[in-house]
Amino acid sequence: MEIIVHRGSHEVGGNCVEIRGKSSRIIIDVGLPLFDELRNPLDGFGLKKLSAEELREKGILLDIPGLFEMDRNRDLSLSEQPAIDAIFLSHAHFDHCGLLPFTRSEIPVYASSITSKMMLAGSLFANQVCLPQGRHRKIKDKQTIQIGEFTVTASSVDHSIGGCLAFQVESDGETVLYTGDLRMHGRKPGMMKEFIQSMSRQTIGTCLIEGTHIGLPNGSTKSEFEIESEFIDVLKKSEGLTLMSFSPQHIDRLVGCIRAAKQSQRILVVDAYTAFVLYLLSTEIKVPTIELDANMRILMTDATRNKLSNGKLAKLRESWESKLISRDEIMKTPDKFAMMFPSSLFKSVFEGRFPDQTDLVYSRWSGYLEQSGMKEIVEAISDCGGTTHQIHTSGHIFDFDIPILLKQLRPKSVVPIHTFEPEQLRQLHSG
Repeated sequence: MEIIVHRGSHEVGGNCVEIRGKSSRIIIDVGLPLFDELRNPLDGFGLKKLSAEELREKGILLDIPGLFEMDRNRDLSLSEQPAIDAIFLSHAHFDHCGLLPFTRSEIPVYASSITSKMMLAGSLFANQVCLPQGRHRKIKDKQTIQIGEFTVTASSVDHSIGGCLAFQVESDGETVLYTGDLRMHGRKPGMMKEFIQSMSRQTIGTCLIEGTHIGLPNGSTKSEFEIESEFIDVLKKSEGLTLMSFSPQHIDRLVGCIRAAKQSQRILVVDAYTAFVLYLLSTEIKVPTIELDANMRILMTDATRNKLSNGKLAKLRESWESKLISRDEIMKTPDKFAMMFPSSLFKSVFEGRFPDQTDLVYSRWSGYLEQSGMKEIVEAISDCGGTTHQIHTSGHIFDFDIPILLKQLRPKSVVPIHTFEPEQLRQLHSG
C-alpha cells in the first residue's frame, strides 16, 4: 500500500489522504483548508462561493487524478491510474468534507449515519455542504467492508461532533490506521477506551494520527464535564439573560448546556438549528428533544420559518408550535432563561441591544472573537452591564495525551496529520 497525504501534513485542517494499491484507490476526507500559508484563518464561507476553477487557482482544490469533476476530460487520457473506488469521511466538519461537492458524483461516499445527518443540518442552517443520499453508503462502528483490494474497518472515536469514525485499512498483510480527529477529554471515555482496546489487539503498521496541538497551545485543558460545571456556575450567578455561544453540532457541549440549564433552574431557549440537530440525533442516540423536554422552548425567526416551510420540514415545524417562545416573553423576565445564541440573533431578534445585565458564555475557539461581528457583540454585552465568559476546551487531543495514546496503540510508524508542526512529535514521543 502507498499512503499519499495530499493535504494536512503541515497544516491544521483540509485533510485529504489517498491510499493506493495495485488496482484500488480510496480517499479519506476531502476537507477545505482552515488556514493560509501564514497560518491566518481563511474565510471558509467565502471560499464556498468560489467555482472549482477559482479554487484550483488558489491552490485549494488539489490536482488528484480521478477525484474532481473539473478534471474528468483530462483524466480520460490517464488510463494507467486506477479509478477511485470510494471516499471515506471521518466526520462532518467542513475541514474534512468541505470539498465533497466538487468530487465526481459516481464515487460512493462512506460515512456514519450521524455524519450524513449533521451535514444535512449544516447545509440547511449554516451554509455547509450536504452528503447526497444517492452517494451515501452507511458505515457503522466495528463494521468491515471490502473495497477492491482493501479491507476497511470503521471505529467510533470521540470528537466535538457526533458520528466520528477512525478507519483501519488492510491489504497484503499491511495495516494503516487513520484516526481522524479525536480526543481523550470528552463525555465519552468509554468509547475511547473501547477504541484503544480494539486497536491495541491489532498490529498497526502506520498510524496517521491527528496532532492539532503539536506546536499549537492546548488552551484550556478542562474536560467536557468540567465545562458543564462552569456553565452551571455562570447560570446560577448571572442576574440577567445568559446567552450560550457554541455550535449546536458540538453534541458534548450541547448536552452539557441542557444539563446546566436544568441544574440552574433556567429554561433553555434554542434556535431552529439546535432543535433540528436534536431531532436528527434522537433517532441515533439518547438526547432530549424539543417536543418532549419541558425545560426547552424554541425561538423561531422569520428566516427559519421559511427554511422549514415544505414537506417533512413543515410537519416538523408544526410539531414545535406548542413550544414556541416570543422575543417579548423573553424580555419580560430575561433572568429565567438561558439561550442558544447564533450571532445573527444580535440584529434579527435583539435589534443591536441586549437586555440589562445580559451575560455571554462564549464556548468556541478564541480566534473567532477577533472577527468584527463578534467584537460588536462583546461590546454590546459590556454596554448593557453584562460579562463575556470564555468557557471552552478543545475538540482535539491534547499534546500530552498523544504519547499516551501511541504507547497503547503501538504502531510501527507514526505520521502526524492535521498539524502545523509534525516534526515536534519526536519531542513528545520517543517511539
